[in-house]
Parts: sequence; structure tokens; C-alpha cells
Amino acid sequence: MNGRHSATGSLWTSTAALNVALAVLFSAFAGLAAFLLGRMDVEWVAPPGNPPVRSPVNVDDALRWGPTEFRLDQMTSVNLDGDALARDVEGADVFAWGGAELSNSHGVYVWQGRQRPTATDCATYLSTHATREYLRIGEGMTLCVRTSESRVALLTIKKREGDAWLAEAQVWKQQLPN
Repeated sequence: MNGRHSATGSLWTSTAALNVALAVLFSAFAGLAAFLLGRMDVEWVAPPGNPPVRSPVNVDDALRWGPTEFRLDQMTSVNLDGDALARDVEGADVFAWGGAELSNSHGVYVWQGRQRPTATDCATYLSTHATREYLRIGEGMTLCVRTSESRVALLTIKKREGDAWLAEAQVWKQQLPN
């Protein structure tokens, strides 16, 4: 040939280059979107259901205590491992931050089902889907919580009361293996 590309080769090269350029551009936009969404202050919205779990963690449904209503104030810590709920004491399991966020360093799972979870439900999802991230508090949230002594607790955010939340907690007796 005389240094010129055939029409077929030129088209193929242009199409391949265009596909690569589009893939790079799409990846850049996807990365930017993920970065921006991760930094946004997003309200909690319950997804339609819980993710699938392969094998349940069986827990006895016998309660240690509860259900007990309490106020989750702007800066509150709650210990769930005693014989009853204790607020603002050493060894707390749940921390409220500014009345807007909640944290737990042992694992928490936002329950997404329509029915109230059992001890086995909570233990199973805590073992496979728990987070230690800060969670934005929202009315109607149901949280499965792993306590510092490896018990399973259920925390429900009922409603807003001024600058605090009315919540309810219960703890099951059985301790989970570490």
C-alpha cells in the first residue's frame, strides 16, 4: 500500500479509540459521582428489604431486659450491657452526637425489614452486614446493635421530641461468640 489505511482499518481504529475514550470518560464521571455522594449529608431512607444472608446465627429470644423507652439527647451515651439501660456511664455501647448521628464501635445494622427483627435476625445481619460508621438518626429507624459484651440489642428511634429523640431499647441475654 502507499502509506494510506484502508477504509475498514481506519473505521476500526476510530471506533476502538472512541470506545476507549468513552470508557475513560464514564469511569471519571462515576468516580466523581461516588466521591461527591460519599461526602453528602444524606437523610436515612429505608431500602425495600434486607440483603440476603446465607446462614443464620441462632440466638435465644430470652430478653435480658426491655423494651425500655428513653430519651436520646444531643450528647448521650448509653450502656446496654447492665441489668437495665444506663445513660452517660463508662463502657457505653451507643453514642449520640449532636442529636443527629449515632455510633457504636462494636457493630450496628440498620434493619430494613417491615417486621420487627428477632434476636436471630439481628445476630445474623450483625455478623454479615454490620458497620462501625456514624449513622444519621431518623424517625422510625430500627437498629440491631452489638454491645461491648457481645450481646444483641434492638434500638428503635420512635420520634423527635424537641432537641432529643424518643427511643426504645431491648437486649437479649445470650452473648455471641467473638
